[in-house]
Amino acid sequence: MKKLNLLICFLFFINTLGAQSIIGDWHGLINANGISLKIVLHVREADNGYAVLMDSPDQQVSGIPVDEFTFVDNKVNLKIVAGNFSYSGELIDDEFILGEFNQKGMSDSLNFMRGLPKIEQIKRPQNPVPPFNYTSEEVTFLNEVDGVTLTE
Repeated sequence: MKKLNLLICFLFFINTLGAQSIIGDWHGLINANGISLKIVLHVREADNGYAVLMDSPDQQVSGIPVDEFTFVDNKVNLKIVAGNFSYSGELIDDEFILGEFNQKGMSDSLNFMRGLPKIEQIKRPQNPVPPFNYTSEEVTFLNEVDGVTLTE
């Protein structure tokens, strides 16, 4: 009897090790009419299952509540009623969710990766910072007609 109990505990433990978790932040890209839009899912544990919010950073929208969310047998399904948005996917290797979204009759693939993307600082040449790779000098101009001096 002890051996049977030990075997059951061991099998339960092994099964638990193999379970994948959906908890965390996931980012992906939607191709909407030729425009790529970032989508971020924030999945947290809640008393009754999961609390999920969605962001669309390119549209400057965050904290969109997900009305329905299920995660069963590595299958992910969610719905946002107000946006007529739904998504179905599958968790792969605890790192990716591969699936498809549907919004207002339009559907396309939408794949998520775990974590938040690293945001690179964009180098903007219109905002140069010294030292410059060119010569810079102070210049003034006198408008004698109006008696005004223009300077930087």
